[in-house]
Amino acid sequence: MREPSENSSESSSFAACATIAPMSDGRVKVDLGRGSAVALVTLLPVWILLCAAAVYAVVDAEETMVAIIGGFFALFFSIPLVLVLFHLKKLLAPRGLLFDARGVHYWQGETWALLQWDAVAAVGIGYDQPPDLPALTPQDYLKDKIIDALIDRRRRIAIEIFPADLRAVELQPLLARYRRDGPAPAQGLPRTRWRVPLPPMGSLAASVANGVQGFRPERWLGWFERPKLPVS
Repeated sequence: MREPSENSSESSSFAACATIAPMSDGRVKVDLGRGSAVALVTLLPVWILLCAAAVYAVVDAEETMVAIIGGFFALFFSIPLVLVLFHLKKLLAPRGLLFDARGVHYWQGETWALLQWDAVAAVGIGYDQPPDLPALTPQDYLKDKIIDALIDRRRRIAIEIFPADLRAVELQPLLARYRRDGPAPAQGLPRTRWRVPLPPMGSLAASVANGVQGFRPERWLGWFERPKLPVS
């Protein structure tokens, strides 16, 4: 993977995709692909053990009620596990963000996109229901995923980048899959933003904060709860 250099030519304030050279000191990298891999290495063995324990309870049960309960929990734990395995390639894909004096870079594989700072209105970490702040641990993530997978998707913790100019949205095909619309979390921000899911690694959240505050502290929103849509 090649990274952006100070001498690369990206003239537009919302330049499209580019593949460029190694970063210099002071830049902040947020490796989302590696974060997902670390989280999976931590969580998958635990998840598999839970599934195995539930299956064993069914097989070894002498009472019908115990078998029913064991079967319920086997299903409870196996559905999210199957979904994770099904999307494994996407979860482990090389991708991430890099913050430097020019702006916010996003990479996916060997392809890069740049949002220069004058094209960024704000950056923050949004959620639907607050996690335990300031850190996200794999253990907390496992607990949340059990709830989120079969009850509701309450957390949805993600890096949210708000464009200063909505034309930037159309000029960023690499970020298109992250585009979301919803109520703005602060006055003056647009409804449209890029919402990039954040793996459960506390160091990644801290790196995002450091990256924004190190270069454009006035753009940092911090952690925020997404405004709810009005009930009609």
